[in-house]
Amino acid sequence: MMGKVTPPDPAKFAFETRFNPVRSLLLVKGDTYYLEDPAHGKTLHYRVVPESGGAAVAEGRIAGSAEYFLRDVVKVPPLAPGKYRVEATMELADGKRLGPMTGGFEKKDESREVARWWGQKVGHVERVIPPNAALVRTGNAVTCVGREYELNALGLPAAIRSSSAAVSAAPARILANSATFGPNAQLQRHTASAVRCGMA
Repeated sequence: MMGKVTPPDPAKFAFETRFNPVRSLLLVKGDTYYLEDPAHGKTLHYRVVPESGGAAVAEGRIAGSAEYFLRDVVKVPPLAPGKYRVEATMELADGKRLGPMTGGFEKKDESREVARWWGQKVGHVERVIPPNAALVRTGNAVTCVGREYELNALGLPAAIRSSSAAVSAAPARILANSATFGPNAQLQRHTASAVRCGMA
């Protein structure tokens, strides 16, 4: 027997954040799906503050829901090593705010985390390594160094060759049956470049 399900807190919402330290990019995402009316999710307000205290290092607002999410990847200024807290509130169409919700991340000190490699130039190549011949297209075939890809009208490889020898045993295909789309699925149109499946 299943236990009693606790209803979601109407003052909260699902919130997610992730940090890319290489590019100083921060994903900020609020989920409107579980709101009483997902369309009422209007704006996500966020701010990034050091856990040690101090002023916000970044803040802003995200408007316009797409696929039930208020989300964006935002550029943050270069951060000092340490832990950071991301605070967010969701503004509804009637002006009410949900939250705040919090997430967090840690900016590592790369000079300590990868001390063995810090400052080294091994593998740090600012150029294309030869052979750097450009891709060449001839009809439906694309060739690069020692390899050739022949594509069909769907963009799938009809044949792949390496050093003039065949790599693929047969042209690539997309196979689907009623288990994929449901028992009432029907093939509506089939041409050299398009396949559509609809419901009966």
